[in-house]
Amino acid sequence: MPFTLHIPSPPLNAYINSFYYVDGLVPYRREKILPDAGLDLKVNFGSAIQAYEAGQSEPFATCTES
Repeated sequence: MPFTLHIPSPPLNAYINSFYYVDGLVPYRREKILPDAGLDLKVNFGSAIQAYEAGQSEPFATCTES
């Protein structure tokens, strides 16, 4: 699974820490994202993304368009 990280130059780096791109299937069923003070924006060019609450087996949201 290729992973590309880009650190933007000024003045954009004052607002954005990094961009990253992942190509291919991830090797796990669910991605756990811990809460923090940042924003993680996902743009999906593949199949639907399902969002789950911790400990739940059914998704509370299915995102089909980026």
